[in-house]
Amino acid sequence: MGEITPACAQTCPTQAFTFGDLMDPNSRVTDIINRDPRAYQVLAELNTKPAVIYLKRIVEKQLG
Repeated sequence: MGEITPACAQTCPTQAFTFGDLMDPNSRVTDIINRDPRAYQVLAELNTKPAVIYLKRIVEKQLG
């Protein structure tokens, strides 16, 4: 089954948006969530099962 890509995801040069089926083990979204340690869900500790998953921002410390 093919994935639908909204216009916002198609036109974003940084690929900041990714949409997909979380129930499909072969989808791109599932792959990103399972292999990226930065993935988190807001209020997941309350067992709310949110559908939106964010990736933490990586900030480099400047020495000096």
